Amino acid sequence: MRASDHAVLRFMERELGVDVEAVRAHIEGLFQRSEMQAVTSWADGARFRVIRNGIVFCCRDNTVTTCYRQGPGSFEHPAPRSSREPNDSM
Repeated sequence: MRASDHAVLRFMERELGVDVEAVRAHIEGLFQRSEMQAVTSWADGARFRVIRNGIVFCCRDNTVTTCYRQGPGSFEHPAPRSSREPNDSM
């Protein structure tokens, strides 16, 4: 049996006490700073990446969809969405 991303997130929140909303607010706060707003304001639904403090934020439709630490060997690209579980999202 596998655990979906949604199950992992909810386990972290409900069993480990991770404040998911605080994490969300932190990520969103990075994009509220004036220099980030200038970078992202042109996007208008486009897919783009922003690198901040060594973290790559992948964005689409003005939403951060994933992030990973920049650097060799620090990231394995996930399987394309079509090969992932259909209910793997929140």
